[in-house]
Amino acid sequence: MSIPFAAGGHPSWPLPGHSARVPPARDFGAPRDGGTRRHTGVDLNVPAGTTVVATESGVIGGRGGRPLGWREGVEALWLRTDSGVWVLYGALEPDSWQRHGVAIGDRVRQGQPIADSGRYPGGTEQVHFETWAPGSTRVHWVAGDPPPVGLLDPRWYVDRARENGHVVEPEVLPPLPTPHPRPRPAPGPELGDGGAVGVLMLGAVGVLLWAASTSSPGHRGLL
Repeated sequence: MSIPFAAGGHPSWPLPGHSARVPPARDFGAPRDGGTRRHTGVDLNVPAGTTVVATESGVIGGRGGRPLGWREGVEALWLRTDSGVWVLYGALEPDSWQRHGVAIGDRVRQGQPIADSGRYPGGTEQVHFETWAPGSTRVHWVAGDPPPVGLLDPRWYVDRARENGHVVEPEVLPPLPTPHPRPRPAPGPELGDGGAVGVLMLGAVGVLLWAASTSSPGHRGLL
């Protein structure tokens, strides 16, 4: 049995603040329902109500309840990541994504809260985590049959996410509007300090010449 590992990008740990080790009985491929089927994911044990974040940026592709095999009281959420891996978060509190402002078809950023973990009717508290190839249809893995088409082994993906910790993609803000330059006034005669002094001196010389001409004897007779 050879199942490819989910590669993905640089995944963030989906449960910040919780180590959430995977018990052997809840590991990938473990027997389920008395050995009639195999486990298609891993179970991360955390208290009910734990915030679940997006491992990568992508689009919320859908939700699933009992039609996908989830028992009453919990649901699942699909995340179609930009890297191509489809991540299924199971055992979530129903409609908890609405508290985080997330809806089907929304684009979410890596590290963004998208839902809360739930509790099975029997009392088990966890997050079920699966990885699939794009375009896959989730079906049960019947014991003795080949793995479902598109199923990816999530263990390497989960281990890398644990090593990376809580990674948050920075929010990209829209660019600021480009300021329009103010119109410059039309250029006029430029007078520096020297030009202003020169004008004053020429004015003073003119006054002196006029005074001298009006004070001469010839000019007095004309007045």
